[in-house]
Amino acid sequence: MIPEGPIPARVMIVGEAPGEWEERTGRPFQGPSGQELNRMLEEAGLHRSQCFVTNVCRLRPPGNEIAKWIAQSKKAIGPEHVQWEGWWVLPAIRDGAALLQKEIEMVNPEVIIALGNVALYALTEREGIGNWRGSILNYGKAVVIPTWHPAYVMRMWGKRAETVQDLRRAAQALEKRPTPPHWRFEIRPTFEQVMERLYWLEGRLSQTVLWIDFDLETRAGHIACAGLSWSLEDALCIPFMSVANQEGYWPKEQEFEIIKTLRRLLTHPNILVRGQNLLYDCQYTHRDWGFLPRVGQDTAITFHTAFPELRKALDYQASMLCDYYVYWKEDGKIWDGKVPEDELWGYNCTDCVRTREVGEKSQDIVNSMGLADVDARQQKLFAPVLFSMMRGVRVEEAEKNRLSIVMEREIMDRKAWLVRVLGHSLNPASSPQMKALFYEDFALPVVMKMRQDGGPTPSLDDEALESLVVKHPLLKPLVTKIQELRTISVYKSTFVDMPLDVDHRMRCSYRIDGTETYRFNSKENAFDSGGNLQNLPKGNEDEERGLLLPNIRSLYVPDPGYTIFDIDGKGADFQVLIAEADDENLYRVQREVSDIHTYHLKELGLPLTGWAHGPRDRAKRFTHATNYVGNPRGLATKLNLTVRQAEYSQNRYFQMYPGVKKWQERVQQKLITDRFVENKLGYRRFFFGRVDDKAHREACAWIPQSTVACVINQVWLNIWETYGPSGIVEVLLQVHDSLMGQFLTDQQAAILPALETLGRVVVPYPKPLIIPMSIKTSMVSWGACG
Repeated sequence: MIPEGPIPARVMIVGEAPGEWEERTGRPFQGPSGQELNRMLEEAGLHRSQCFVTNVCRLRPPGNEIAKWIAQSKKAIGPEHVQWEGWWVLPAIRDGAALLQKEIEMVNPEVIIALGNVALYALTEREGIGNWRGSILNYGKAVVIPTWHPAYVMRMWGKRAETVQDLRRAAQALEKRPTPPHWRFEIRPTFEQVMERLYWLEGRLSQTVLWIDFDLETRAGHIACAGLSWSLEDALCIPFMSVANQEGYWPKEQEFEIIKTLRRLLTHPNILVRGQNLLYDCQYTHRDWGFLPRVGQDTAITFHTAFPELRKALDYQASMLCDYYVYWKEDGKIWDGKVPEDELWGYNCTDCVRTREVGEKSQDIVNSMGLADVDARQQKLFAPVLFSMMRGVRVEEAEKNRLSIVMEREIMDRKAWLVRVLGHSLNPASSPQMKALFYEDFALPVVMKMRQDGGPTPSLDDEALESLVVKHPLLKPLVTKIQELRTISVYKSTFVDMPLDVDHRMRCSYRIDGTETYRFNSKENAFDSGGNLQNLPKGNEDEERGLLLPNIRSLYVPDPGYTIFDIDGKGADFQVLIAEADDENLYRVQREVSDIHTYHLKELGLPLTGWAHGPRDRAKRFTHATNYVGNPRGLATKLNLTVRQAEYSQNRYFQMYPGVKKWQERVQQKLITDRFVENKLGYRRFFFGRVDDKAHREACAWIPQSTVACVINQVWLNIWETYGPSGIVEVLLQVHDSLMGQFLTDQQAAILPALETLGRVVVPYPKPLIIPMSIKTSMVSWGACG
């Protein structure tokens, strides 16, 4: 491959190695990936004809995978490998890198665009293109901007937008050479310096409203340091832990004065505290310092409002929004004690000033997109969500321990059964053991499933096992035991054995920016107790296998003097779909039919047998999948139908409800023209990947799912704005499309009608939609609500 382009050139583009098209033509970046590179350069304001284009390696690696020429471990180093800048590589890479150095001397570029990890390493000796992309680095006098290789973009189309953004950064570097910000960080301060700074900030707050960016670093479950910034250049790090002194950085009296002043500062009526994922930091300030900052903006929430489908990590936001960006998250986040603590404290300050810049920039973006009101609603969720995380839920601990013992016995019984039948033990959670049994010992045809990256892989999940049982009925007893063992093991470890907090209550952490549908994510809290409380199962007896699973929600009980309530929007997604389709026949069926899925079972001609979960369940899954653009072949595979059956039933469905098909076409057209979809509450989702069938399905599903999520969150806000932290009504958990909480039992007569009113959220369709909310209560447990 021969490099091409003008000499000298202001811009140099460095790839990794030639591919098939490059080998065929002898020129760099040809074929589809080369054409896409040209288009991205044009979008960024660059022109390939003005760039010198080359690669690190000049020979094509096997399968176009240059990683095969790099030893990934010491064991992989062979006699053919040579050492190159700390890597062990084949000579073709080392020799190509030597040529690259000479080319850079000849071309004398102002900006070098490094495409891919090998190019990044050759120019900067840094690894991890996913971390360093978008950074402003240097090679001699040249600015180096690394980004994704266009061949990778062709495989992962969603990365295209950020690649174009990185190329824009390169174009901007040509107009004006980027200069690093002049940060003024106060690190390792004296007590007098800390107090002087805090008093100075208090003085400013007495005169005006002030944004303060706040960030904690924690270590071993304790606050290691706290950072504050008050401008884009200034930050203070206040250490609290010290390697040099196990008692702490400060004498106790001084630490007390600092925390007391921090409390006064961060709760001042004129302060607006900004931070990244402050739900985490606030758990620490509440537990260790006894107060909550007066939060004005969480940057992750604002970025999520604008781009719910993108990553929310602070470094990613900075790579997309900051004027001058260099990846910094390896500087101190994973601190191991061998590195001077000044590095951790500098990292803390960097987090603060970066938070300030991305907060201001992302706020400008949501304002320009007309999403300011949406962001304001999302930010309002912070207080009620934090309250629920801190409050926790009371649990019947004795019953929890009893269930754990019972389920362990059930697990051991099924493991013993498998040993008796197979003659050896079997771990159903082990993919190699399961594949060895079914695909090698039994020699059954392999069931393939698509991975998230789009490639096929052998599968033995429940769906695959059930398909094998349909073809080989003699396997049913074995498959049933395996499924039972899997179910009980997961049930026990995930739900029954979920660790309680120190006060024997169950807590979790929520992420308001958790999913692109605006549903929350839930996991263990900041102190490693609790877990995902959004998937707590109701139990029930499996009709097919006769497997009795306990209702885990029965372990969650009200506090003394309280009654548990559960607010749930039944069939909410389908109601939104009906409003979107605006189909008169669908409205009529909704009004007149008591069970729409049983009705569809007959009207669509779906078979009554051949489906493990019952005919009604098949009809329900069929209609949902059809509404969300499922194709007949996919439906046939998932629901054990013939393709002909699936085609007939789907055609019949669209004949009954032509409005559904028209709605799907409207969504598709919106994707093509605007590359985003929007629900009636003003929330939006962009699609940065290819506008294909997959995107169409996701867009159609997103509209009902996001609408319902936003409605249930608005109900939560309505309750909080009415009752606040008064203790009269407390929302304790958000479970996707429902809320669980408790209210004072002696005020039930007044509270239940109020909850019904607060649960009425109008979705502004031409025919306004109010999703009916059922309210169930119990003085015994959440599981007993009825």
